[in-house]
Amino acid sequence: MNYKKEAILLLSDLHIGVECDNFYNTYNVDIARKRIQKVVDDTIRYCKEQNPARLTILNLGDLVHGIIHVNARIEASLDVVDEIMVASEIISQALNQLQGVAPEVIYRSCVDNHSRAVADKNQAIEKENFNKLIDWYLQERLKNTKIKFVNDNISDEIGKFNLLNGKVVMFAHGHNDNINSSFDHFIGATREFVDYIMLGHYHSSKAKTYNGITVICNGSVVGTEQFAMSKRLFGNPSQTLLMFDDDNLVNYTINLSINK
Repeated sequence: MNYKKEAILLLSDLHIGVECDNFYNTYNVDIARKRIQKVVDDTIRYCKEQNPARLTILNLGDLVHGIIHVNARIEASLDVVDEIMVASEIISQALNQLQGVAPEVIYRSCVDNHSRAVADKNQAIEKENFNKLIDWYLQERLKNTKIKFVNDNISDEIGKFNLLNGKVVMFAHGHNDNINSSFDHFIGATREFVDYIMLGHYHSSKAKTYNGITVICNGSVVGTEQFAMSKRLFGNPSQTLLMFDDDNLVNYTINLSINK
């Protein structure tokens, strides 16, 4: 059988602007840069080992902490404009390093909740989202590289594409989805079978399979900050690299528990 390996890197939940220093986790812009660099280094290493024909980078959102909650603005060390600029540059540097790890490198993205331009979610419009500004910056900054920017989502918040093996992937940030019911919603939206659903938002790396559909949640770069601490939600920061080898799936959880 002739088939090609391919990889998907899930990037989400940097929450640039947040600073925390508690007994469980320390986070700021400098640590964010170090953690993303580890994601890049590990992705390059694993791709050299596996030699995928294609790497798809999914920006699943919440790269900035945004303006959606009063406590979010109190916790933030940067204003939202600076958050956008810093997050854009961190991701552009990461993409620039990743452009050579596979013959084909693709970038896809979706909108999220922390990047919405209006704080009140009842008055917000999904497409008015700071993540789209980040995408625009990345495309302009990296237009002379080999990275292919694909903008074929079925909506601003939901993306869909096919793997080289023909299986169907759908993705979203996850703020409008539940890991236990997302497969029903996504199949209902497309009226076709979906093999994989990929989400961010929950700050916890996990995977569940329902009736042949695998739902994969990415971890976060920020880790346990003040809100998570108040809810007693403790977890190590991480991101996810998926390697598809014919019908096999290898899930690399990239641990980011590094503060220095």
